[in-house]
Amino acid sequence: LTPQKEFANGVIKRGDECQPVDREYLIEHFFLPVNQIQGSPGTGFLLNSNGSMLATINLDNHLMLHKIDREGKLEQES
Repeated sequence: LTPQKEFANGVIKRGDECQPVDREYLIEHFFLPVNQIQGSPGTGFLLNSNGSMLATINLDNHLMLHKIDREGKLEQES
């Protein structure tokens, strides 16, 4: 994975600025636990332009990447 290319033209949202519809999208699309999407200060989300990759920042004092496999090629990217 090349995050620089994957996140070009992406969307950055601070956790405390996320609207309920934003949280619902993250929970349903990326199967994130509800308790991680509370919108606490210091948290953030970076979503790439096609909605297939998400970086979560400071949810559990970590940076995590979440990728949706739309073509069945996830094993080939590892």
